[in-house]
Amino acid sequence: MLAYKPDSNGDSWPEDAVTGLWNLPPSYLQQELRLRPHAARIIEVQGDSMEPLLFSGDRVMVNLLDRAPSPPGVFAVWDGIGVVVKRLEFIPNSDPPCIVISSDNPKHRTYERTADEVNIIGRVVWFARRM
Repeated sequence: MLAYKPDSNGDSWPEDAVTGLWNLPPSYLQQELRLRPHAARIIEVQGDSMEPLLFSGDRVMVNLLDRAPSPPGVFAVWDGIGVVVKRLEFIPNSDPPCIVISSDNPKHRTYERTADEVNIIGRVVWFARRM
């Protein structure tokens, strides 16, 4: 599985953005995480917006095939400048469909965008951290 710099918009994963290769058992990916190895990417978390869940320098695995925030969860999102990791939740019965984008760290504000304005890369399914 390839690790990438967190600056790809999620539409392409250029070879020059690869930062490493992680060898995880395919059976673990498929059975435990319920994802296809070819649809997984690892990116590094930057910043403190998701503390205390995720810290700057943590690595997260993103399932590129799971891009709908229903059920709500933690996702990698292209914000127009770079890749960020945020909590996403659809607002029920909103017209047009809207998504609440929030951080776990209360220092960062919550905001809403229409679903068309949000480029969801995929759902975060796993993370690793140095002890």
